[in-house]
Amino acid sequence: MRHPVLPLIGRFVVVTAALASLVGGAACTARTVCAKDAQCLSEENDVDLESDSVEVCVAEYDGRIAALRANEEPQCQALADAIVAFDLCRAGLDCNDYFDDNDVEDSCKDQVDDLKDAYDDVDGAECSAIES
Repeated sequence: MRHPVLPLIGRFVVVTAALASLVGGAACTARTVCAKDAQCLSEENDVDLESDSVEVCVAEYDGRIAALRANEEPQCQALADAIVAFDLCRAGLDCNDYFDDNDVEDSCKDQVDDLKDAYDDVDGAECSAIES
Protein backbone atom coordinates (compact mmCIF):
# COMPACT_ATOMS: atom_id res chain seq x y z
CA MET A 1 0.00 0.00 0.00
CA ARG A 2 1.31 3.44 -0.93
CA HIS A 3 1.63 5.94 1.84
CA PRO A 4 -0.59 8.96 1.00
CA VAL A 5 1.72 11.54 2.59
CA LEU A 6 5.01 10.59 0.91
CA PRO A 7 4.15 12.05 -2.52
CA LEU A 8 3.13 15.31 -0.83
CA ILE A 9 6.40 15.45 1.09
CA GLY A 10 8.31 14.90 -2.15
CA ARG A 11 6.45 17.76 -3.83
CA PHE A 12 7.06 20.00 -0.82
CA VAL A 13 10.80 19.29 -0.99
CA VAL A 14 10.90 20.07 -4.72
CA VAL A 15 8.92 23.30 -4.29
CA THR A 16 11.03 24.37 -1.30
CA ALA A 17 14.24 23.71 -3.22
CA ALA A 18 12.94 25.68 -6.20
CA LEU A 19 11.99 28.63 -4.01
CA ALA A 20 15.35 28.55 -2.25
CA SER A 21 17.16 28.65 -5.58
CA LEU A 22 15.06 31.64 -6.68
CA VAL A 23 15.78 33.54 -3.46
CA GLY A 24 19.44 32.58 -3.55
CA GLY A 25 19.59 33.52 -7.22
CA ALA A 26 18.13 36.95 -6.56
CA ALA A 27 20.57 37.60 -3.73
CA CYS A 28 23.44 36.39 -5.89
CA THR A 29 22.36 38.71 -8.71
CA ALA A 30 22.21 41.72 -6.40
CA ARG A 31 25.61 40.94 -4.91
CA THR A 32 27.16 40.44 -8.36
CA VAL A 33 25.70 43.66 -9.74
CA CYS A 34 26.50 45.75 -6.68
CA ALA A 35 30.05 44.41 -6.35
CA LYS A 36 30.73 45.14 -10.03
CA ASP A 37 29.28 48.62 -9.70
CA ALA A 38 31.50 49.32 -6.68
CA GLN A 39 34.56 47.86 -8.42
CA CYS A 40 34.05 49.92 -11.56
CA LEU A 41 33.24 53.13 -9.69
CA SER A 42 36.41 52.66 -7.71
CA GLU A 43 38.63 51.74 -10.67
CA GLU A 44 37.27 53.91 -13.44
CA ASN A 45 36.13 57.00 -11.57
CA ASP A 46 38.52 56.87 -8.60
CA VAL A 47 35.57 57.04 -6.19
CA ASP A 48 36.05 56.09 -2.56
CA LEU A 49 33.04 54.11 -1.38
CA GLU A 50 31.81 53.58 2.15
CA SER A 51 32.63 50.15 3.56
CA ASP A 52 28.92 49.25 3.61
CA SER A 53 28.11 50.53 0.12
CA VAL A 54 27.79 47.07 -1.45
CA GLU A 55 25.48 45.86 1.34
CA VAL A 56 23.29 48.97 1.00
CA CYS A 57 23.18 48.48 -2.77
CA VAL A 58 22.21 44.80 -2.34
CA ALA A 59 19.35 45.72 0.02
CA GLU A 60 18.06 48.41 -2.36
CA TYR A 61 18.38 46.18 -5.43
CA ASP A 62 16.66 43.23 -3.76
CA GLY A 63 13.89 45.57 -2.59
CA ARG A 64 13.24 46.94 -6.07
CA ILE A 65 13.13 43.47 -7.62
CA ALA A 66 10.96 42.10 -4.79
CA ALA A 67 8.52 45.00 -5.23
CA LEU A 68 8.15 44.19 -8.93
CA ARG A 69 7.71 40.50 -8.21
CA ALA A 70 5.09 41.25 -5.52
CA ASN A 71 2.79 42.71 -8.17
CA GLU A 72 0.42 40.22 -9.70
CA GLU A 73 0.51 41.77 -13.17
CA PRO A 74 2.56 39.61 -15.55
CA GLN A 75 4.17 42.73 -17.04
CA CYS A 76 5.75 43.46 -13.64
CA GLN A 77 7.18 39.95 -13.44
CA ALA A 78 8.55 40.30 -16.97
CA LEU A 79 10.10 43.66 -16.10
CA ALA A 80 11.83 42.17 -13.04
CA ASP A 81 13.19 39.32 -15.19
CA ALA A 82 14.41 41.75 -17.85
CA ILE A 83 16.13 44.00 -15.30
CA VAL A 84 17.95 41.07 -13.71
CA ALA A 85 19.03 39.64 -17.08
CA PHE A 86 20.30 43.03 -18.26
CA ASP A 87 22.13 43.72 -15.00
CA LEU A 88 23.81 40.31 -15.03
CA CYS A 89 24.94 40.82 -18.61
CA ARG A 90 26.30 44.27 -17.80
CA ALA A 91 28.05 42.95 -14.68
CA GLY A 92 29.94 40.52 -16.91
CA LEU A 93 31.63 43.35 -18.79
CA ASP A 94 35.04 44.84 -18.11
CA CYS A 95 34.99 48.09 -16.17
CA ASN A 96 36.14 50.05 -19.23
CA ASP A 97 32.91 48.93 -20.98
CA TYR A 98 30.65 48.98 -17.92
CA PHE A 99 29.84 52.71 -18.03
CA ASP A 100 29.91 53.07 -21.82
CA ASP A 101 26.32 52.89 -23.09
CA ASN A 102 27.46 51.91 -26.61
CA ASP A 103 29.60 49.04 -25.32
CA VAL A 104 26.81 47.86 -23.02
CA GLU A 105 24.29 48.00 -25.85
CA ASP A 106 26.64 46.12 -28.19
CA SER A 107 27.54 43.45 -25.64
CA CYS A 108 24.05 43.01 -24.15
CA LYS A 109 21.93 43.67 -27.23
CA ASP A 110 19.32 40.99 -26.53
CA GLN A 111 18.98 42.02 -22.89
CA VAL A 112 18.72 45.71 -23.84
CA ASP A 113 15.98 44.90 -26.36
CA ASP A 114 14.11 42.77 -23.81
CA LEU A 115 14.42 45.51 -21.18
CA LYS A 116 13.11 48.18 -23.54
CA ASP A 117 10.19 45.91 -24.50
CA ALA A 118 9.42 45.21 -20.82
CA TYR A 119 9.37 48.93 -20.00
CA ASP A 120 7.13 49.57 -23.01
CA ASP A 121 4.72 46.88 -21.78
CA VAL A 122 4.43 48.45 -18.32
CA ASP A 123 2.29 51.51 -17.81
CA GLY A 124 3.96 53.91 -15.34
CA ALA A 125 1.93 53.09 -12.24
CA GLU A 126 1.07 49.45 -12.96
CA CYS A 127 3.99 48.05 -11.01
CA SER A 128 3.62 50.13 -7.89
CA ALA A 129 1.77 49.64 -4.63
CA ILE A 130 -0.57 52.51 -5.47
CA GLU A 131 -3.37 51.77 -7.89
CA SER A 132 -4.82 54.58 -9.93
